[in-house]
Amino acid sequence: MLDVCTETISCDTAVLATGQKPFGGALIDALKAKGYKVQIIGDAIRPRKIIDAVREGNFAGYQI
Repeated sequence: MLDVCTETISCDTAVLATGQKPFGGALIDALKAKGYKVQIIGDAIRPRKIIDAVREGNFAGYQI
């Protein structure tokens, strides 16, 4: 059971950062085991900026 705590604060803007981890390791391993070429890009590598994912996706597309 989770402990729930609530707090009310006065603010103009709130940002929710949930700290999720990338998921897909088992899928990547299964595809590689079947001989597929898999290129991991963006936040699947590690959390970074959107420009990194766009650049890596563009590069992956050119390799097809």
